[in-house]
Amino acid sequence: MNEVPAPPQPRPKALVRLAWLYAAVLAGMLAIRFGAGDGSAWWFASNALLLYGFLPLPLVLVIGIFARRRDLLLVVAFAGAVWAYLWGGLFVPRAAANTAPRTITVLTYNVLGYNSDGQDAVRVIHDSGADLVVLNELNPQKAEAIERELAIFYPYRWLEPRVGVRGAGILSKFRFERVEPRPLHGLPLVGEPMAIAFNVEKQRVTLLGFHAPAGPPHFRDRERVAQGLADYARTRNGPLILAGDLNATDQNTAYALIRAAARDAWREVGSGFGHTFPGPPTPKEGGSRPVLLGVPPPLWLVRIDYVFHSDELEAVDARLSAGSSGSDHRGVIATLALR
Repeated sequence: MNEVPAPPQPRPKALVRLAWLYAAVLAGMLAIRFGAGDGSAWWFASNALLLYGFLPLPLVLVIGIFARRRDLLLVVAFAGAVWAYLWGGLFVPRAAANTAPRTITVLTYNVLGYNSDGQDAVRVIHDSGADLVVLNELNPQKAEAIERELAIFYPYRWLEPRVGVRGAGILSKFRFERVEPRPLHGLPLVGEPMAIAFNVEKQRVTLLGFHAPAGPPHFRDRERVAQGLADYARTRNGPLILAGDLNATDQNTAYALIRAAARDAWREVGSGFGHTFPGPPTPKEGGSRPVLLGVPPPLWLVRIDYVFHSDELEAVDARLSAGSSGSDHRGVIATLALR
């Protein structure tokens, strides 16, 4: 007696269609990232949030296995390879740190100009142990707290506080002189760029602090700032450090412009994504995280704060400062060794 074959099991066609719809969206995002770049405010936002375009990938893998769709498995393999190319290096174990005695530890920290409480900023700066501190959005109240409580640790200071977000400052354990960053004048920076030069064991080092404009609509202004920073790096002799708030991620054009002329300490020796923004949701709590339809985005969504350096310096360590209720940013702490 012949057995009647079991009827074929229906495949989850709706899930397969949904998986292919996602694949098409991701392909569009990748086309913008590798082809068009930041050609508009929407494309800037797409590139800035590209990392999160890969979140549904494990679900596509499950659908591909369950539905026995080799084509979906190939999509997962290709997208996984792209993810590894863009971010995989951030999770590779690093070699032992350089033990050279001539090291410089730099903290760049946006302290949130709309928060007048300076105690958290003082704590973050003090706990960093940094030799040099670049501050963005320094307001008069926080400048006063720094002068009062950190002067003993940082005898050399250049503070330019402003009400709002245009203030800045540099704290240093090294005696320094101010340097005129002429290529950056006239660019649409938030506040004025601040540059200093100091000596480490008779080696002259230049540090420049910057703050680029925020928001997707200002992507062209950020690119102008980034190009100015890159030009400054190419024309400056000797070791150079560029530190500040770029308001762009490492997938945006502004970042690529700077990376063509300088190195990113976090990309070299940092561990993990190193996201620095946004912090708590309201200015009262110490942040400016937007709220969309009553729902704020997740904390620490993107990396927009950087320590770049020239080839004369080697990054040996990079880490984030502890979270603070006084700012919507986390500081980036990078230790650099003179080659």
